[in-house]
Amino acid sequence: MLAGCVLMLLLCAPGCKHEPGAAPDTTIADNGLCAIPIDTTPISTCNADTVYFQQQILPLVNSYCASTGCHNAIAHAFGVRLDEYSRIMVFVSPGFPAASDLVLTVQSTYMPPSTWPQMSAAQLNLIITWIQQGALNNTCNGGCDPTNVTYHASVKPVFQTACYGCHSGNNTSGNFNITTWAACNAASTNGTLCGDILDQAGHHLMPPAPSAISPCDRNRILRWIHQGAPDN
Repeated sequence: MLAGCVLMLLLCAPGCKHEPGAAPDTTIADNGLCAIPIDTTPISTCNADTVYFQQQILPLVNSYCASTGCHNAIAHAFGVRLDEYSRIMVFVSPGFPAASDLVLTVQSTYMPPSTWPQMSAAQLNLIITWIQQGALNNTCNGGCDPTNVTYHASVKPVFQTACYGCHSGNNTSGNFNITTWAACNAASTNGTLCGDILDQAGHHLMPPAPSAISPCDRNRILRWIHQGAPDN
């Protein structure tokens, strides 16, 4: 019964979330478009076989479930919030993905709704693996290199995790489909992408929730913008 109830509760429109651009003490590579904040986050060791909640799971759930007007801190539709670890864990049975309402709901046709962008099989498997590994509130940034940046290896994967939930498919927030390089390049060259990521005046913070991307991943995107947003 619980799974069935949650399947109905989690009807939602997807949404994107990103970490706010904190005002740094110093910046680098300010070419007039935007400045890249210095990342002072302590380096933590990564394990290639481990799924990390803060870098992989939270952005994914935020993007597809905790959208504006749905399961975020403001709307908490149907009394459900999925924008932070403790609230997501209400629908997770550590070690048992098949008994976790989060997995059952995503596997169903209820969430995200069929008219909205859907998680890929790889993204769902990431959640399943995280639950199998104990559904820990873990973090890792040791594998992020903010200097050697390309669109396909560094930037697009961040968009896939943290933005595709509301900026892909037929139902795109702000009429912006972020799935093509051309669209990303246009948003980069006119200052929109930088302004939104850093929450600058006249822009809307995107994604609109904290802790969705790491400072390193944010700076990867900004460095790519400074390179001219190439299709590399």
